[in-house]
Amino acid sequence: MTSIFSTIFQYRQSKGRTPCEDFFTETFAEVLKRSELFCDEFVKWLFEQDNIVRETVEIETQKQFDNGRPDLLVKARDTENDSYVAIIESK
Repeated sequence: MTSIFSTIFQYRQSKGRTPCEDFFTETFAEVLKRSELFCDEFVKWLFEQDNIVRETVEIETQKQFDNGRPDLLVKARDTENDSYVAIIESK
């Protein structure tokens, strides 16, 4: 597993760029990916479901769609195989 700092290094401040939004998003996503307890609780809260199957949770950042690129995409399924998707924009 790579370091959380390696992941967010590409979002560091540089000339003409202050990427606070990207930095926060990538850091939050890494915490979700690395802490099962935090991720489980966050996903249960997000989807208001207690029966989410941990192995189905997917966390993606900066995913490109035809009409945009949301900061965070969270997908999951519950024990009844119902799907849940949340698109989160961080400001």
